[in-house]
Formats: sequence, C-alpha cells, structure tokens
Amino acid sequence: MTKRRKKTTRSRKPTKQSARSRAAATAILVGIVQDATTRLPINHAMVKIVGGSNFGRTTFTNAVGLYVLKNLKLGRNLIEASKAARFQEKDKTLVAGLNILNFVL
Repeated sequence: MTKRRKKTTRSRKPTKQSARSRAAATAILVGIVQDATTRLPINHAMVKIVGGSNFGRTTFTNAVGLYVLKNLKLGRNLIEASKAARFQEKDKTLVAGLNILNFVL
C-alpha cells in the first residue's frame, strides 16, 4: 500500500510594497458641491487645486453636483470650490485610492 501525502495549503504572506509601486500610487478625489441654503447640488461649479503637489488641476461639477479628479499625487493639497462669487477652500491630505471631499457654497 502506498501512503498518500496530505495536501497542505500554504499560507501566503502579504508581500511588502516595493518603493517603486509606492511611488506609482495615485489618488482619486471625488465629492459633491451643494448650495448652502437649499442643499441642492450646484451644476458647473469649479473645483480647483490651488496649493500643493497637484497645483492647477481643475474640473467642474456635473448636473448632480459631482466632481472627480483622477491620477493625483499623494500629499497635502488646498482645494477650492467656487461658483459665481461664492467659494470655499479646504485642506486635504490625499492618500492612495479614493478620497472624498464635499463642499457647501
């Protein structure tokens, strides 16, 4: 008779992230812009990074007040949302992956 070997499952250790892959990590910034009085979404409000490693990146909100900025560098940034004479600035440290930042104008 031959003995059968018991199959063992190897535990996979989490691999350390290499310096190269950490450097390639990017952030996505999403949020909504709302009116301060009515809390309705603001269409075509400008969202702009006015300070930090992503200076100058700009986008506009859609009909439901949503904005998205992709492929951002990680780190601290100053973000401004504005429409007509109303604006709001917020400080945000971006981390790898999804970051959420909402504004009320």
